[in-house]
Amino acid sequence: MTRSDIAYPVVYLSCFQANPSQVHLDAVNELMRYLKKTASMRQRFDCSNPIEQSVYMACDANWDVESWAGGHINVFGAAWTYWAKKIKLVMHSSTASEYYSIDLGIRELVYLRNLLSDDFGIEMPVIPILEDNQSCIHMANGPVMHNRTKHMDIRFHYIREATRPLPGDLVPRVRMQYHPTNHMSADVLTKALGRKLFERHARILMGHAEVTGLERPLFD
Repeated sequence: MTRSDIAYPVVYLSCFQANPSQVHLDAVNELMRYLKKTASMRQRFDCSNPIEQSVYMACDANWDVESWAGGHINVFGAAWTYWAKKIKLVMHSSTASEYYSIDLGIRELVYLRNLLSDDFGIEMPVIPILEDNQSCIHMANGPVMHNRTKHMDIRFHYIREATRPLPGDLVPRVRMQYHPTNHMSADVLTKALGRKLFERHARILMGHAEVTGLERPLFD
């Protein structure tokens, strides 16, 4: 699917395809009207900057009765890959949901690093991961286990390995960076948003706008 801006509604509505109600059919019709209205919107990549200065990841999650994880990896200004996934595990906190979302994306990010290095000889610098949950950032950066996080599956702590230098390396592969919630473009992949917020985030995913609200530059 080349329209990353509709990933969440498509995945969400597909959950009801076996027995849709009128509400779901109305939502599909609304989605079709949106696609018709924005038919000219294309994924736009800007290759004016080197790829080393263009790759970053944004992650978010919606912790509710049914939790959703979403995120995207931008390359050359637009989403190279993205995910909107219903979390089937029981999440006990918003931090756990956010951590799960990062785990989904960081494996894609490491794959991209290895692909660029092995096939193209491009050695990537530390890649920033934008995250709006401070507890999640501290948990990814710190080795200490807490009562609220000790129940989490050990496989999720691959994130900690990625935020530390490998043996023989001077820098880690990724770094966590706080990004305010109202500027978090990955929000559009986890929940239904108001029109203005949806359009702002959709433009970032499609490469028609730059990320906003940064507290520090993405690339040093």
